[in-house]
Amino acid sequence: AMQQTGLAKDAEVELRDLHRRSPQDSEVCVLLGYLQLCLGNSSATTTLQDAVAQTSSRALRKSLAGMAKIYLALALDSQELGDSQVRAEQLVREGLGLHRNLQ
Repeated sequence: AMQQTGLAKDAEVELRDLHRRSPQDSEVCVLLGYLQLCLGNSSATTTLQDAVAQTSSRALRKSLAGMAKIYLALALDSQELGDSQVRAEQLVREGLGLHRNLQ
């Protein structure tokens, strides 16, 4: 909600704080990575890599894992590096297969 009202930077600070307090909360990690991606923050890739690792290593909602992979693919795609493009395409395919609303 804060992002939609123009308070994205405040939302990022709050999500970072929440992520620090609950580093194993995969949903917070995905939300933080997504917000960083929307803001053009270079740390989005690292945050989303953590989110993919967290959602892949636990029996969590498949949709959350799918979101993490698709957002990471977008972050990698924005880097425009050769290897990251191939990985981005792979992540999109995997993410689409996991996220029930995108099937």
